[in-house]
Amino acid sequence: MDHWRFHIYIKKLIGDTFQHKPNPEIEEHINLRLTPFTRIFDPIQLLQLCDQEYTRVYNHLEAKEYQLFQNPELSLCLKRYEQMRNQILSREAPHRQQLIDLAIEIISEIYDIPEGQLKWKVDFNLENQIEPAEQGKEELDIDPDRMEFLLAEIKKRTILNTLAHGSSMHIWKSSHHIVSLELKKLSPILPVLYDAYTAILGFLIWQSSPDQMQIAIDQGNLLAQGINKIEFDEDEIEIEVQAVNFPAMLHEVNKAAIDLVICHGLPEEVTEDELKFIYQEADKYKDEFWHYLVSPSLWQRLLLSLKVTTQELPDCIMKISQLDLNTLDHLFQLLADDKDAENFLKQCLK
Repeated sequence: MDHWRFHIYIKKLIGDTFQHKPNPEIEEHINLRLTPFTRIFDPIQLLQLCDQEYTRVYNHLEAKEYQLFQNPELSLCLKRYEQMRNQILSREAPHRQQLIDLAIEIISEIYDIPEGQLKWKVDFNLENQIEPAEQGKEELDIDPDRMEFLLAEIKKRTILNTLAHGSSMHIWKSSHHIVSLELKKLSPILPVLYDAYTAILGFLIWQSSPDQMQIAIDQGNLLAQGINKIEFDEDEIEIEVQAVNFPAMLHEVNKAAIDLVICHGLPEEVTEDELKFIYQEADKYKDEFWHYLVSPSLWQRLLLSLKVTTQELPDCIMKISQLDLNTLDHLFQLLADDKDAENFLKQCLK
């Protein structure tokens, strides 16, 4: 009976007071500990983080697509989403190079990235279809005696990935407002289309079944909105990005920039196969669905605790990335519990 009451209690957490609920399988997977965050957060923490993000998504849909919000049936949402996507594709067509330059400029300005420090290779995918960069498992030479160490590094990398995904979801939803004047000069309707597009797609993510998403990924039927890749050589760092539209481009350019920073958290004393193993286990494409639900709230709570300018963020994130696993885990427990992490962060960032 006690277990039953506990289950009912935590099941009320995501959008409990809202008329339109998220897909119930999301809560079921969290309660059954079937998420990539199982080794990091408990179900109560995950449900509270999800509730915060779903509240934002819910309110965004109501504000930007009020008519659809009154009756957000899946078929109607998908139809409206296709309309917005096609309109964006058409309106962006004459301005693609300006939008590429704008995406690089805004992310560089936000994080104070010096001109010429990175080699950007950013473009639109004109097919409007992008295959996810999911790699099959490679046969790697891993010493069993090193497994405990590597599992700890995988956990650390998974935690740090919430920063890349959380910040990028924030950018995807809102940063086009920072350049709304520039966008309006290209096409006055673009900011309106972006608002509608991100509101609808954000809501659709929450209506998705985790199991069906996994099936789609396994069968190669899920197309990405964008991809990014970082290439290192002796002389320069190249960031390659493809995206279907400007909001997705901002998302991927930001994710690459933050991923570059959290790379400072990777261990140095590892073999090439061990490093591949860390990436292989911590950076799975199938985990992105859960990052969309959980990571934005962690990012928002971190920003509130840091109280720094965006230009100061890369240095703070680099120092956070270099924390040992126990300290990093404690920090994120504070954030997940929505407790005061400010003083602990000050100690960490000295």
